[in-house]
Amino acid sequence: MTSPVIVDLGCGNNKQPGSIGIDERRTPAVNIRSNAVSIALRDSSVDKLYATCLLEHFDKPQDVLLEVHRVLKPTGEAIFRLPNLGTYSAHLDTTHRYLADLGIWRLVFAGFFKNVKVHPLGSKYRDNKLLVFINKALVRGLRFYELAQGWDFICSGLQPDPAAGYKGWWEEDR
Repeated sequence: MTSPVIVDLGCGNNKQPGSIGIDERRTPAVNIRSNAVSIALRDSSVDKLYATCLLEHFDKPQDVLLEVHRVLKPTGEAIFRLPNLGTYSAHLDTTHRYLADLGIWRLVFAGFFKNVKVHPLGSKYRDNKLLVFINKALVRGLRFYELAQGWDFICSGLQPDPAAGYKGWWEEDR
């Protein structure tokens, strides 16, 4: 029995333990230098793929998702971590190109995966203890995931015909 193939796409300097680090930049964590829209792996060769804070750096994250769809096994799983549109971490990084809210990201992923689960991450507030408490109660207790600092999207079940699940107004004429 062979070991599962686990990939950390866009790993940068840090990669998931036991994974193959793939990034366009050369760092100590990178095993394969490759662009995320043209991943240097065979079709249906990956069991699990992580992409932490990667998709928001592309004008069209659907191009990356199409490649993930290509390299992921039909039984594979992909986990994408993304910042919330309304947080400081989303806006401070000037390389962010595609910032969206929870509803839009759900639509984007639905075009590529049948099963999309969302896990909220963190609190938007830090200094005011009352706001931190209220935010955590709303996110964890009442499942207002839109108020989280960011999200992990756990995706599985490849769509047979992957397509953009969401098209922005700026893409309508393309």
